Amino acid sequence: VVVVVGVVAVVVVVVSVVTAVVLVPPYLIIEPPRFLFGSNKISSSAVKKIVKSGLSKESISEDLKLNLIMQGLSIPDSDSEFQATLLSNLKTYGEKGIIKLIETWYRNKESAGLMRAITAYGGSVTNYLSAQLGKNENIEDLLAQIGPPVISTLLAKMKSQEQSVRFAAADALVKMPQYRPDALKILPSALD
Repeated sequence: VVVVVGVVAVVVVVVSVVTAVVLVPPYLIIEPPRFLFGSNKISSSAVKKIVKSGLSKESISEDLKLNLIMQGLSIPDSDSEFQATLLSNLKTYGEKGIIKLIETWYRNKESAGLMRAITAYGGSVTNYLSAQLGKNENIEDLLAQIGPPVISTLLAKMKSQEQSVRFAAADALVKMPQYRPDALKILPSALD
């Protein structure tokens, strides 16, 4: 009888945990999931398994995985291996990952981790953002914060046929020194 009660208790706990993890809607996961990432002691292989792109029978949805990646990237002062693992997995989502990263940055512009991820993403983020110039002021701010790596792209966009794109590119260049003082060394020679 004691063994049966013990087994039933274990089954109830396991079912409760699995149900909580699988059925928690993404909109309820707003803060970084401290149960998962809070200590930053979780191994890189565990993080890779959780957030790996693609679905299998035992997998959680890609949207939930992307939410977990964004929350992990938003954790202040997390270790560089942890961040690199998340970014590496984020890149496997392609443009969907870029869009999610940018949308998350819009809601949390003070996150150094998100900004590092955007900068580390490289040319694919720059290309996506430059194609959006003139459509959203947040794009100008984000490009300005990325800084020197996007100067040549912004200068090219200033030659666009569309006035809104030219103005947005110019605004991003004007805002850049506010966020990235190191751009002041490059901007004068780039404008010549």
